[in-house]
Amino acid sequence: MDSPPHSIGQVNKGYRQCRFITRGTARNLYYAFLPLTLQQRRSLCAVFRFCRRCGDIADSPAAPEAKARALLEQELLIHRLYGGEDFHGDPEAAALADTIRRYRIPQRYFCDFLAGIRRDLVTVRYWSFEELRTYCYGVASAVGLIALEIIGYDRRRAAEARAATVDLGLAVRLTDILRDIRVDAARGRIYLPEIEWREYDLTEADLAAGVVDERFRAFMAFQINRVRHLLARARALSSCVSRRARACPATLQALYTRLLDRMERTGYDVYRLAPSLSEGTKMMLMAAAVARCWLLPARLPADAWPW
Repeated sequence: MDSPPHSIGQVNKGYRQCRFITRGTARNLYYAFLPLTLQQRRSLCAVFRFCRRCGDIADSPAAPEAKARALLEQELLIHRLYGGEDFHGDPEAAALADTIRRYRIPQRYFCDFLAGIRRDLVTVRYWSFEELRTYCYGVASAVGLIALEIIGYDRRRAAEARAATVDLGLAVRLTDILRDIRVDAARGRIYLPEIEWREYDLTEADLAAGVVDERFRAFMAFQINRVRHLLARARALSSCVSRRARACPATLQALYTRLLDRMERTGYDVYRLAPSLSEGTKMMLMAAAVARCWLLPARLPADAWPW
């Protein structure tokens, strides 16, 4: 990728805008960014801003054709960023271009993300977990792989680091899906695999109406157990990144583990009591994760984490 002649002022302005938006809209991710270096945080905010813009397009009330055109524009923007174009008057694009160039992020990760977002335009039901997994990989794990390039990792253990990152992305997106069943149903979407909720004798009407009974609780317990398994596998990432960078995925794991805990404590009633974390709780979990990352050995086994 060629280096576009962006002015430092334009790039910095773009980073500031992206940080402001990320801090206001990234409910949990922003706290996972805080332990990193300033440049890493800025770059992650630039990536999040792009992803959030694409997500907002998919969730907008516009006609499907209009949303498809808008997402195509974002795809063309990515191609132009990798083509080395200058972006006078678009500071956020300049910041993202700076991030891509600085960390040599593979373009395929952005393409995978956009492919996942496009599924929201045409797919409102998923039959199997494998279908849902493909979607979650695009909208979450591919973004995690972009983030991995930014926080850095041991290149000798690249396959292990990427596999753990994919698992972490899947766990994050699946947790969001479990938390947002009511919100998604209002948009006409049921992400949870149909073959699985039918195994628990649930119906589409049950999920849309917010029925919380023994069938639903058993179904949710099964789903949460799968997410916890993914989070456990994702801990392998801790031994593939630096001590400081380790705090980023560790914070994310702690935040989403706490969300799962709250779902269980409320009897899985995500319709009336959708779990959320206070700012104080997020700060506490981040601080604890940072402390553990610095107190534990520089290299540690994946099962050393207390969550």
